Amino acid sequence: MLISAYQDPVNNKLSTHSLLFSGRIPNTLEGWLEWQSSIHPQEIDLGLDRVSRVLSNLGLKNPSFAVILIAGTNGKGSSVSMLESIAIQADITVGCFTSPHIQHYGERIRISGIDSHEEILCQAFKEVSLAQKNISLTYFEYSFLAAMCVFSHHQVTLGVFEVGLGGRLDAVNALDADVALVTTVDFDHQDWLGDTLEDIGYEKSGIFRPEKDAIYADSSPPDSIRQQATKRNASLFLWEEDYCVAVSNDSWEWKFGHRTLSHLAFPALKGEVQIKNAAAVLMVIHRLCQKFPQFSPMQESSKINAGLQSLTLRGRFQQVTTRGLTVILDVAHNPQAAKLLARDLLKQERVKGKTLALFGIMEDKSIENVIIPLLDCIDFWYTITFIEESRAISSHQLAEKIRKTGNASVVSFDTLIAAWNQVLQQYQELGVSRVVVFGSFLSVSGMLSILEKQNHG
Repeated sequence: MLISAYQDPVNNKLSTHSLLFSGRIPNTLEGWLEWQSSIHPQEIDLGLDRVSRVLSNLGLKNPSFAVILIAGTNGKGSSVSMLESIAIQADITVGCFTSPHIQHYGERIRISGIDSHEEILCQAFKEVSLAQKNISLTYFEYSFLAAMCVFSHHQVTLGVFEVGLGGRLDAVNALDADVALVTTVDFDHQDWLGDTLEDIGYEKSGIFRPEKDAIYADSSPPDSIRQQATKRNASLFLWEEDYCVAVSNDSWEWKFGHRTLSHLAFPALKGEVQIKNAAAVLMVIHRLCQKFPQFSPMQESSKINAGLQSLTLRGRFQQVTTRGLTVILDVAHNPQAAKLLARDLLKQERVKGKTLALFGIMEDKSIENVIIPLLDCIDFWYTITFIEESRAISSHQLAEKIRKTGNASVVSFDTLIAAWNQVLQQYQELGVSRVVVFGSFLSVSGMLSILEKQNHG
């Protein structure tokens, strides 16, 4: 531990109040993050009371900017990125809060597409600590509260927040959403959200607010989505019921009632699902503009097209070419995301050669149901262990699950770099032309770091 603080004898937690007034404050981002990881007894502690009190202490419970909350099993990061990109093109100052980060912590808190640098983050953490007093906060709650401080200082007009887990009890739900978007409801985090789609839908629809707009971006919503919207008297807009798209070879069209946006550009993000994500984002923008006319430039087709075409987002069917190999990086880590990844792999232009997977995942995921959709897409599996993450399944256990699930060729490795080095030695001999790196954010972040070092080495 980089700093010294005494234990609160009542709560048996590290006292932030005493830390600050003893002058022993971290002066680096690494120091702050290490300290935040140590001060709360649980990594995940769902609930709004603690974070709401600190928000009030900061004077940010009712922010001056419009608030969009985005929940869902998959598609949250892509939707945030699209909204951000269109807002930038429309000269709207937009703050975005997402998690986890892929490579650098500053990715979590962005102002108009620019990651926060260390000095800004450390100042925000100090402000949170002063407002925190002796209220215990998790690492994620600290991130969210720091984002609120950064957004306030930069006087953003629009704040876009990705829900961390579920919705109803997630820290960002301490804010009231002007427009709430639920992208999809599928199985993930069942230990926290429930074992049925109805239970999960109930948790995610917890971001809906009375008299405010709510959007669901997927087919066949669970009944709980409709029920919670009705119970909360929220205006609910549904994919293919209230808004829809028509796709041609070179463009697509968005329709809502009598309003149509035509000749729209395809999103720069790869994957068939991105049209659906973009359609939901346009629904968010439309409803936002009904309440706040200052956002009307975001509805202009030229701004939308420029925003969709200039999108960048790490780890969403991201493609990198190196040494004659196509490397696809995707953070797919649940059954729904695995099905989408499989569909995109099969639809990709015909690959001349075989496909190899570098696969590592957390033990609490529905691993067999992640593997099954990809068995027909992958010729060789290299499993990896994340030794820095206690929740990760070992590569040997993961290899056994793949062998039991399907008749697949599997080799296990202790580290990602060891697996990648083996790829470089064997890919020509095996006839491999495409490598898919997936299963966890750690897979993607680790692979991007390896590729950066390789390219600059």
